[in-house]
Amino acid sequence: MATDTTLQEAFVAAEKYGVKLIVCEFAMKVYGVSMDSINPYIKGTPNAHKYLFQLQERGYNTLSI
Repeated sequence: MATDTTLQEAFVAAEKYGVKLIVCEFAMKVYGVSMDSINPYIKGTPNAHKYLFQLQERGYNTLSI
């Protein structure tokens, strides 16, 4: 998903509807993936668990895959 260029249309549609794709930079580091190597639509956060808790505190619903 991170490098598949055929998904560009899906990223455009997701952005149109306010969907954000966030990845855990810590996990990416563990798996040897750099932020520079993924689609620029996908944003990073240093710690996904902390990010999810912060969103939930602000009243957001979250979906983790």
